[in-house]
Amino acid sequence: MLILTGCLTCSTLPGDVVQVNGANRTGTQVEEITETEVVLNGERLPRSGISSFHFSSVELPQGRTGILLKNGTRLSGSLLERSKKQVVFYSVTAGELDIAMTDIAGFFYEPEDEWRKKKAAIPGLMTRTGEVVPARRILWADMDSAAVLTENGLQRFPAYSVSRVWWAETKAPPFLQLRNGDILNVPVSFEGKQFRFTLLGKEHRLTLQAVRTITFTNNPDSTP
Repeated sequence: MLILTGCLTCSTLPGDVVQVNGANRTGTQVEEITETEVVLNGERLPRSGISSFHFSSVELPQGRTGILLKNGTRLSGSLLERSKKQVVFYSVTAGELDIAMTDIAGFFYEPEDEWRKKKAAIPGLMTRTGEVVPARRILWADMDSAAVLTENGLQRFPAYSVSRVWWAETKAPPFLQLRNGDILNVPVSFEGKQFRFTLLGKEHRLTLQAVRTITFTNNPDSTP
């Protein structure tokens, strides 16, 4: 579970950037967010005019390994168990989760800031050197290794050589990104200095201190 200590004003330093009615307001401080309004430096504004937030808080180290879900959610952590139908995954943000294989798009083995910007082969694998390996099928991917069935037969890769493995695409753009690099593409309820979300049937709460960016135009609650 992602735990942050200290006061909100210490973690959310002056310098937050908020897009209000299409214009960026810089050098401000986000104090609260609710379902109907936000508080910036003591000023209350309707949330309907807010497009995005970018918090100036110091980023946390990004997780080196984790899971990618089809809805665009990205969780850092460790794979504990795996069967044909589901995995048991320990998320730094949300604790232990049972995740159906049908919800999983892939795994990553290095933090996003080290990813090479290349087009993925889906299904497929990308090595840390940037080699893209198209696959007929992903045979397995765990904390030790990954194996893919290619046109030339089975290829096995030790985990330390792998960047990412994909079964499916994640087309949804990020809605809420945390300071540790995790992405939550699930409905979120804002409750002032904290927010609540349900992930894979379990409810969680985090403080605004945990957040790096929020883009309301990507909100999975929104209707086109």
